[in-house]
Amino acid sequence: MPYTPNTAYNDYKEEAAKLKVILNNPAFLTIVKMNCDLFSLGKILVKDEKNETIPNHPLNQLLSQPNPFQTTRQLKWDYMFWLMMGNAYLFAESFATAENNILYFLNPSKMKFPKEMNEQGDKLFLSKVNADKFKDNKIKYKYDNGDETSIVFNKLIHFTDLTSSTSQWQKGSSVIDALYKVLSNSELALDSKNTNLLFSGKYMVAGKVGENDLDNPMMGEGEKKDIEQKTMRNKPVTAIKSMIDIKRFVEDMNKLKLDDAYMQDAFKIGRIYGIPKDVIEANVSEGSTYENQEKARGNHVDYVMSPKGEDFVDEIMLRFNFKGEATMDWSHLPFNYFSRMQKEESEKRKSEALLNLLQAGVSAEDAALQLGYNFKNEINYEGSNTQATGSSGQGNQ
Repeated sequence: MPYTPNTAYNDYKEEAAKLKVILNNPAFLTIVKMNCDLFSLGKILVKDEKNETIPNHPLNQLLSQPNPFQTTRQLKWDYMFWLMMGNAYLFAESFATAENNILYFLNPSKMKFPKEMNEQGDKLFLSKVNADKFKDNKIKYKYDNGDETSIVFNKLIHFTDLTSSTSQWQKGSSVIDALYKVLSNSELALDSKNTNLLFSGKYMVAGKVGENDLDNPMMGEGEKKDIEQKTMRNKPVTAIKSMIDIKRFVEDMNKLKLDDAYMQDAFKIGRIYGIPKDVIEANVSEGSTYENQEKARGNHVDYVMSPKGEDFVDEIMLRFNFKGEATMDWSHLPFNYFSRMQKEESEKRKSEALLNLLQAGVSAEDAALQLGYNFKNEINYEGSNTQATGSSGQGNQ
């Protein structure tokens, strides 16, 4: 490849290019795997109107063995993987029953939308009839051997990472579009390290004579070969005709700071996906304490994993017309110990604040309003004994 002085930034508009960069960029793959692994550990629960878990709910039956090749955990992993590319398309053989059904997440790079959908994808459909007509279009799904199959778009559950309103209804925008310079620079850093490692073991050997030295003419071909042979010998002492100068192509790899570039790329990519720095540091470098990392994981679940999990189960529940309230739950994982400690400390501070307000003469109703309590029972204040039931589901505070 000829050398060019300017960075040739890639453009990842095509789905195949997005997939390639995810699978070939170490920093990006670190972030993707981090998110997918954590998401796949979430448990799917469905509760009734009394907030009690429904055992063996049809949703759990449906996802227990989604297809002949994957487990529930692997299907959840797929969901997050394709979602981080921008769009996740879940194919269902039928939406009529959970029994003997087949679910697959499709590879967007193998999907080809018909001309009609591409032309109408940004239009406002003001009637259900026209919207259903749009969804009844067939897409082509191309296999690696060249074979194709047709799939009605309405047989897919379409999830978007950002929103489809900035692009087309059948294809939402992708975060990767905003990362193309970061990813291109990351690729150049990897290429640079590869090239410098290649030359780090090579040396340039030159005789200390030149074209202006009349007494010692320039080195001839025979002398060059003689020096090359002697410098490669294992003998401790080597006799040569004239002094030579030895230089390494790469004197100090540490000065290039190419490993630092990998970590910085991981932080930049992770930041746009909402991953706390402490969580990334746990995977790419030594940074914050274990406790801070676990607390950060808890926050990451609350603010990033949970919303994506709600979208996942809500859309499936809706399309299959299942009854109940579905959620994804990560409370069984170790990091929740620190989350519980934080919540307990927060509740303790709220209780102390409530007592201080009541002792200062503030009415029970005003004190509850200030602290965000939603009392179900009347507050009875007698000295330091206060009973309250808050919106958090806590009993006596």
